[in-house]
Amino acid sequence: MIRSTRNWLAGVAVSAAAICLPMQAMAAPAISISNISGPTLGNGPFTLGWSFTVNSDITVTALGVFDADQDGLAERHAVGLWSSGGTLLASTIIGAGTADPLTAQFRYSGITALTLTAGETYTIGAVWNSLLDGLVYPGDATDFSTPADISFVETRFVEGGALADPTSNAGGTLPAYFGPNFLFDAAGTVPEPASLLLAGLAIAALLASQARRRSANTLR
Repeated sequence: MIRSTRNWLAGVAVSAAAICLPMQAMAAPAISISNISGPTLGNGPFTLGWSFTVNSDITVTALGVFDADQDGLAERHAVGLWSSGGTLLASTIIGAGTADPLTAQFRYSGITALTLTAGETYTIGAVWNSLLDGLVYPGDATDFSTPADISFVETRFVEGGALADPTSNAGGTLPAYFGPNFLFDAAGTVPEPASLLLAGLAIAALLASQARRRSANTLR
C-alpha cells in the first residue's frame, strides 16, 4: 500500500509540474496576403525582400519563401535576416519541392530562436533566380497586413545569385517582394519556467498532503 501511494505521489508531482510548464504561443507570420500565385522574374538572379521595424520584442522561429500555387518550389531558395547595420543574424535554405512545410502560401524552415528588439529595423531577403518560381511584386500584394508587433518599411533588392543584404530600395513603400516571410512569437507571452515550476511543485505538495491524509484514514 505504501509503495503504491509513493508511486502515485510521484506521478502527481510530475503531472502537476508538466501542467504548469510554459505553453508556446502559436507562431504568427510577419506578413499576410491573399495572393496564391505570382509571375516569375524576367531577369536575375537577385536577393529580394523587405525591411521592417519591430514595435515590441519578438522571437523569430522560422524563415520562409512564397510558393506560387502552393504546389512545391522549382528550386531551392536561401533566406536571410539582417540587422540595420548589415549583420546577417540568421539564414536557412528552403528546398525545392514540398519537403518544407507550407503555412498559408509560404514554405518555412525553422531556425534557432532569434529575438528582435523593439525599436530596431531589420531586413529579410531570399535569393530568387529567373523563370522558375513565381513571386508577388511590389504593389501587387492583396489584403496585405502585418501584426501589431512589426511595421513594414520598404521593399529591398540586390543583384546577384549569392545571398546578400538587399540594401537597394525599389522605390516607394508599396508592399514588397514576396519573396520571403518569417514566423515569430511575441516575446513575453510565454510565462517564466522557473516561476511555473515552483507553482507546479506547490500544487504537487498540496496533492501529496491530501493523499497522505487519505492514506492515514485508510490505515485506521
